Amino acid sequence: NVGARLRLANLLSEKGEVARALALLHQAPQKDKAFAGIAYNAAVRRFNQGDMRGAVDVAKRGLDLDPELPAFYRLLGRAYASTGENDLAIESFNKLLELAPDDPECEVDRKMRDSLQKRTKTRG
Repeated sequence: NVGARLRLANLLSEKGEVARALALLHQAPQKDKAFAGIAYNAAVRRFNQGDMRGAVDVAKRGLDLDPELPAFYRLLGRAYASTGENDLAIESFNKLLELAPDDPECEVDRKMRDSLQKRTKTRG
């Protein structure tokens, strides 16, 4: 039952058992975009706890469920930028802006990308 799997994965994620929640979601017979929200929330939790590597890992797994969800790319861009992985941050922000070019929330991300690009060019 998809609904039961979704509820159980959400409960596991809320308890901090992100790996188990994602494993459960990936066992689904088909990739359901509804499950991507759970992965995103888990990635945000990791990001907010300062666990950038964990946030990146969970976000990447979430992209398997919904590769077109712009929020994953925003989170990846910000996590990579915070760890100094500027090329990966720029790549993530570019994908975000490709998927959501008219989203007013992307203005901050556009500025972050532009700043990272300037810094990268200055060093190169």
